[in-house]
Amino acid sequence: MALEEKNKLIELFDRLSTTSSFKQKSDIVSQAKHFIFNQMNEDEIRAFFVNNPSNFENLFVLNIWTKSLEESGGIVDLTEVYDIIEKIFHTFKTLNDLVKFFYDQIVFLLNSSNVSSEYQSREEFESKLKKLLVLFVEQIPNTTASYTILLTDLICFLTVRLDKIEAKHQEDQQRVHVFSCSIFENNLDLLKTLEKVSNLNSVQSFRIMEMFIRLATISNNHLMNISEEKYNLSEHLNHYLNDTSDLLSQLNCIELMGDLVVPAHGYFFMQKSGHLNNLIRFLEKSSLDDSNAQILIPSIVKLFGQITKERPQESKEHFPIYFDYLFRTAQNENLVKHAESIQFVIETFCFIFENNIVKKFTAENYQKEFSNLLERLVWMTKNCINDRIKTNALKCLSELFCPDSSLLDCDDTDTKWKHSHWITSEWINFSKNVYDHVTSIIPHENFLNLCLSFAKEPFAENRKSAHYYFKALSQTEWGLRLLFTPNKYNSEESFVDGYLMNRSIELDKPSLESKLEIIKLMVANFESDPILINIIGDVVYEKLKHYVNEGAFWIRGESRVAFESV
Repeated sequence: MALEEKNKLIELFDRLSTTSSFKQKSDIVSQAKHFIFNQMNEDEIRAFFVNNPSNFENLFVLNIWTKSLEESGGIVDLTEVYDIIEKIFHTFKTLNDLVKFFYDQIVFLLNSSNVSSEYQSREEFESKLKKLLVLFVEQIPNTTASYTILLTDLICFLTVRLDKIEAKHQEDQQRVHVFSCSIFENNLDLLKTLEKVSNLNSVQSFRIMEMFIRLATISNNHLMNISEEKYNLSEHLNHYLNDTSDLLSQLNCIELMGDLVVPAHGYFFMQKSGHLNNLIRFLEKSSLDDSNAQILIPSIVKLFGQITKERPQESKEHFPIYFDYLFRTAQNENLVKHAESIQFVIETFCFIFENNIVKKFTAENYQKEFSNLLERLVWMTKNCINDRIKTNALKCLSELFCPDSSLLDCDDTDTKWKHSHWITSEWINFSKNVYDHVTSIIPHENFLNLCLSFAKEPFAENRKSAHYYFKALSQTEWGLRLLFTPNKYNSEESFVDGYLMNRSIELDKPSLESKLEIIKLMVANFESDPILINIIGDVVYEKLKHYVNEGAFWIRGESRVAFESV
């Protein structure tokens, strides 16, 4: 490319970044695309954008892809879509630093394309997309892991996209049906390429397996199609799980299985195939002194935590050993030698207790163990020398006083109706009973003082755990009464002015923002029930509202008079 032509192209991009008119930008992009794809070869294009990567983003900026986005509504001609995608791919497939821009633009093009419901057009477009995927998969061995993740994202995206095309066609024929994994139907080239890449080495095999697992989570049809016809998922999982000579492969496999058990169809597939029973037996036989087992156990505990959070009854019936393991490890007395295991179990309790149903289920079905757990968490909060265990223990206790935000904020009317009684009455009674149990172990005044001391420490995690406690108590009437009732440790003046509204004691941005969220929550609850304002009085209530209006980072201005010396 001649220097004059290169300078002309650079000038076009400079104009693109300075102009504000949509029409002018569209015209400039059209000129640039025409020049690049018609007057430059691939080597020249690649060299230009490697030296000027920001121009690549400018050329394919989302809001000016079409000549007149305002008039067309983002509709792009199908033929042009595929041609542009193919040109971009062949030009930039080896440039890992540009692949994110490339991926974004393809997703944009496919989302903005007007896919016709006519069968011939739909079939032709579908065929082209399948061929495009063969090109993608061929690049997996030649790319970095981050690039492969983007390729997997795109393959998953195209699968859903093809399903939507099929669904639209079927709806036009008054036949509602979404066929599964259309991306692999009659596409032997893609399947052969996947098999070839998978056989290269264990790294490539894991990349392909991850892609299929991500596809399998879309729907039961996708899972069945993949596991039975196109890719024997169960066989591959067994191979890596039973490879005791390679702990890293086992660990990666368990992590992937953790993604698959989240949707219901994935969980039932894993249970039916026996993989979950194998893992729970491993957990049962493991010892805290077995260093190799301790590498795998956190991932196994996390996997069953996902199951328990969504399906506590299933977990109790089919995997009772899991609850036994959690309670037993939490009670372990050797906080030095087994600190990592204890800490991870406490974090797991925090995770599963985010669901109100699991809190109630655990308290009702494991009464003695639950009571012992509360006592242990209180002891850890007071006495544990390991700060991470201490802060996680306080967070876990706070989680038991706090409602499940996913239910409170849910937009689904049926879900709200189903859980409304539990949220408004049962949960309030349950959380109060749990707090009463805690304060029978440590008086409320002492517990509040302990949390206040955490909140004033210089360590971010300690302050964060204290904020969890204040936020939990701010969501109920009984909690607000406890927070604002003066006692020998907490006068109204010291709590409200000395801590709650004192910005100067917070040392970082997250702490200031967290405290603002707590006060916002208090104000919202006071506004929803004006009777609650009697707890704090009008003066304090107005102070809290004023704090919210000022924001987290407000600083009082100071006026000074300067005197000129004579």
